[in-house]
Amino acid sequence: MNVFAFPSHREGLPVAPLEAAATGIPTVTTRSTGCIDAVIDGETGFVVDVGDVQALANALIRYLQDEKLRTSHGHAAREFVKKHFDQQTVWKLIESEYRSLLAARNLPIG
Repeated sequence: MNVFAFPSHREGLPVAPLEAAATGIPTVTTRSTGCIDAVIDGETGFVVDVGDVQALANALIRYLQDEKLRTSHGHAAREFVKKHFDQQTVWKLIESEYRSLLAARNLPIG
C-alpha cells in the first residue's frame, strides 16, 4: 500500500509529490501554494485544507481502504507527470518563455 502524505503551508513547486506521482503513487496534500499545482484533487490525489488534520487522516484512510481508488489515482498521477513534467516538455516551455521575453524587447533570437 503506497500513498504519499505531503501536508504543507506553502511551497514553490514541490518536487516530492511529482516524484511520487512518477512512480504511480497518489498524494494527499494541502490546499496551499504550489501543492495545488502538483496534485489534481480527486484525480491524482486528494487536496485538503491547510491545518485540517481530520481531513488529511480521512483521505489517507480512504486510500488505505480502497485499493482500486488508490491504483486509479496512482495511474492518473503518473500520466499527469508524464504529460506535463517530462524533460522535453519542461525544456520546450522554458525555451518558449525565453523567446517571448526576447521578442517583447526586440532582442535577437538564436
